[in-house]
Amino acid sequence: MLRMNRSKTNIPKSKCANYNTDGKCLGIMIDKRLNQWRDVNKSGKRCLVVKGEECDYYNRCVKPIVS
Repeated sequence: MLRMNRSKTNIPKSKCANYNTDGKCLGIMIDKRLNQWRDVNKSGKRCLVVKGEECDYYNRCVKPIVS
């Protein structure tokens, strides 16, 4: 049986709402009161998680669900 290796770089592609098809982040952040805003430092740039860096949105919103 063939098993797919789910590396750390595949998780944002399939689970993160901010991951765009071109591998760039949409930069939409959400706080505790569910307010949303666009983080201009992340928007339009390569996904931090794929680059091996920390991402606030990913750590708060995606990681707890995936783990």
